Amino acid sequence: MEQERENHYLVDKQAIQSNQTQVAGIALAEMIKTCEVMPSTFLKQNYNLKKIRSRLSEPNFSTLVGVLITNISVLGGIKEEIDFATKADLFRNIKNYCSDLTLEEIYKAFELERYGEYLTKSNHFQLFGTDYFSEVIKKYREWKRNTLTEHNIIMEVKNQLPEISESQKTQIVTNGIIRAFNEFKENKIISEPCVHIFDELLSRGFIIGANSDKLVSYYAKKQNEAKDQLEKEILYEISNSYSSERKKLQNILEEILKGDSNKIVIRTKKIVLQEYFSKLISEDRNIDGFFNT
Repeated sequence: MEQERENHYLVDKQAIQSNQTQVAGIALAEMIKTCEVMPSTFLKQNYNLKKIRSRLSEPNFSTLVGVLITNISVLGGIKEEIDFATKADLFRNIKNYCSDLTLEEIYKAFELERYGEYLTKSNHFQLFGTDYFSEVIKKYREWKRNTLTEHNIIMEVKNQLPEISESQKTQIVTNGIIRAFNEFKENKIISEPCVHIFDELLSRGFIIGANSDKLVSYYAKKQNEAKDQLEKEILYEISNSYSSERKKLQNILEEILKGDSNKIVIRTKKIVLQEYFSKLISEDRNIDGFFNT
């Protein structure tokens, strides 16, 4: 009798898992369809999609992520099956470090990789692991930032939003600042683009600009750090790129070395923002308290 109950339980469990996988498969098909548009159109539509952080409590979320990872791996030509430990590590990576993205963006990131849309091609060595995953996501974030700027998508989307009051606009920006701080506090990562976060904190007087000799020296030091970081990153990309991509990368490097690249300004602001958030955390202060006074 006990054996019969155990067998019945196993059958029910398998049926539930099978149903969850089918539901996840349908959701994945819809996700893929969303990605079958021009890149600029995808980024515009992505503003209306749910971020990963808003989907974590969904009952079928982990199954959907598992099906998504398997699909990406197969399409990427990876023959090695993903083991349980690696899947768990990838899930943790997506939950903790990609919470600002959508699941559609995860799929799109690897679609762009397959289609050779990035400056460099990453080698997966027939293993879909966290290192390969993180490298592609990093390239996607760079591609996203550049595409948003190139097509002025952020302003276009803002102009399409319904008219709201100035206080509502201020609150939206404030919520964005608090969210960025809390994500950094939890993961030590600032999602990009983040220049608007820095600029807003600067305009509100929370971050002080270069208005003294000491601060001029500080910002110059951070700019040099930004330049060094970017130089190392581009040199690494050059060493791992195809010959057809190296010319463009070398031009980017030349602009950085001359100090003419806007990438230096963007990275400098990110470094200062990271240090500002780190200072607040070390002092056990929460940024949301600034806006409640």
